[in-house]
Amino acid sequence: MRENTLTQLSSKKDNWLYQENKWEKGTPYNNYYLLFHVMEDEINHRGQLKRLSDYC
Repeated sequence: MRENTLTQLSSKKDNWLYQENKWEKGTPYNNYYLLFHVMEDEINHRGQLKRLSDYC
């Protein structure tokens, strides 16, 4: 999964991060926003897993 992600990201130009789209209700967003929140969510889950493993 990691290799595939790195391959896909390396194929993108930097301006891909700033391509704007709109949610259904018209709120704008870009790929930078989406990628940031995916990574933020991943970090949060890693912290949760670390905390759970400390209790076992």
